Amino acid sequence: METTDPSSQPQSKQFSFSFFNNLWSKESTIITLHELYLQETSPLWKPKTESYRKLKGRPDRENEAKMTKDSMPVVIVEGICRPHCSHAAANLEKMSSLAMYDLDHCGQRTLEIKNLLCQLPYVT
Repeated sequence: METTDPSSQPQSKQFSFSFFNNLWSKESTIITLHELYLQETSPLWKPKTESYRKLKGRPDRENEAKMTKDSMPVVIVEGICRPHCSHAAANLEKMSSLAMYDLDHCGQRTLEIKNLLCQLPYVT
């Protein structure tokens, strides 16, 4: 019979992030990558996301689309922000070693940019 000693298993990194209820909130909670995944795959944010997408597609509803987007949750994948502070970069106090980038409008350079990001020593 084979037993597995837990200390012989590779250590997995626990990623944690600051989670804000909306764009303007200064109060955050700390969530794990697994908790973020569960929220993203649940129907929790789906109605608001679909509403935003519909409004965004209509130029006459631009302000309403912005207000809807601003009311949606904000996750700081790069790490944890100081308590009772905004999600501004200056308030980031603990890095997760993860980064999230929006690569729209980079043409055919997406792969090149991804490869450059992978070379950074502080990004997992």
